[in-house]
Amino acid sequence: MPITSLLFGFKKPGQIGEIVLDATISENHNYENIVTNHPLEDGSEIADHIISRPERLTMTGFITNSPVNFLGVASNLIRGIGRNRTEVAFDELLAISQGKLDPITGVRERELITIVSTLKVYTEMVMLSITFPRDRTSGDSLRFTAEFQKLTKVTSETVVVPNLKAPAANKGVPTQSNGKQTVKTPTSETQSTSTSLLKRAKNILTGS
Repeated sequence: MPITSLLFGFKKPGQIGEIVLDATISENHNYENIVTNHPLEDGSEIADHIISRPERLTMTGFITNSPVNFLGVASNLIRGIGRNRTEVAFDELLAISQGKLDPITGVRERELITIVSTLKVYTEMVMLSITFPRDRTSGDSLRFTAEFQKLTKVTSETVVVPNLKAPAANKGVPTQSNGKQTVKTPTSETQSTSTSLLKRAKNILTGS
């Protein structure tokens, strides 16, 4: 397929991370919302909330071994001395998909990438899948179809909670009151009255 036919109708070839494509063959921009529904007693449903799903982009690109300068934009895929551009592009696209291997830790690390499409620039994207169709007409060129999705980051906030002491065992329990009691102490006047009454009672009993 001639390069001129692939470029027809596009103002820029597109870019995935640091890989500038020779041509963008097709793009599919997906924006989707989810409406939450709740059933009612009569069997009908009511929609009460809308959730936006992450942006998705499917792109079919084309890379050749001969750098293409289109409208002043040339591929910067020059790494890999002694290797052709399609081989380097294949390895770079696989690294985006599977992650770059750290030779020390042996762990593959995936990075968020920026994608330049014909409609907009997508940031913080991850590659979901990629395919490389090949047939007898492919030659030395590399054609691929990749699907991307925007990674929605969630920020967390740390709140310092004061260390509250446990309440005492009897805290909050009402205190019973026994009332105010007064103890009377006998006085000399009270004692004299008691003595006089005892004498009168004795005289009456003895008849004196």
